[in-house]
Amino acid sequence: MVEGVPYSRIPFFSVMVSACEFLFAALSTEQRAVVVLHHYVGLGLDEIASIVGVPAGTARSRLHYALQKLRAALEPVETATPAVAESGR
Repeated sequence: MVEGVPYSRIPFFSVMVSACEFLFAALSTEQRAVVVLHHYVGLGLDEIASIVGVPAGTARSRLHYALQKLRAALEPVETATPAVAESGR
């Protein structure tokens, strides 16, 4: 919430949430599982490997490539964001 306005009422925020949901859905099921278990549930890679039934190296690789894919897709947005902030929008 920003000064009493819910984030969902801020157009840029709404667009960013939609974009992130779209990008997250573009990951493979295996990559999404590892990202969720690591970044949202807070599990370590050994625990994740045990849960999804793969070696720890495979879990680490899935996480690495998933984050790499998300960063690459968000990079143009990150470089454009400061210009929007500076313009006062």
